[in-house]
Amino acid sequence: MAYYIINTDKNNGRKGKAYDIWYETQMAFAGDNGSDVGNHTGFFRKVNPGDYVFMYQSGEGIVGLGEKWNERKYIGKDRLYYGTDDYEYRIRVKWYPEYDARNNPLIGKEYLPYRGYYAKINEEKWDVAKVKRILKEKSKNNI
Repeated sequence: MAYYIINTDKNNGRKGKAYDIWYETQMAFAGDNGSDVGNHTGFFRKVNPGDYVFMYQSGEGIVGLGEKWNERKYIGKDRLYYGTDDYEYRIRVKWYPEYDARNNPLIGKEYLPYRGYYAKINEEKWDVAKVKRILKEKSKNNI
């Protein structure tokens, strides 16, 4: 079992908050265009079933935690999230309601690594248990 953090991306070509779409569909998404085709699938393939994923909403903070189920690539009208990208990648993630902090994000880059779109979390360097406790408390106070 490993932990990862993934950025939801503000600009997905759809209306609404990215994190709402991720929770509603129980998925995590990434999109590619032109020369970057395949960049995101490399990350998704590193995340194994049973691994945990923290959801980071661009510009807001950490808003959730889930567990990976599976993966697949989608194109054309089969895309759910990235309406303008050539390819959409998504993995099935069970986003846990007890860690749903969409209305009360955990703000601050000192809690988990934040380097671009996604990262594997080194549990020797980052206190994952602390982040989970804080997220759970924020979820309880999700007003």
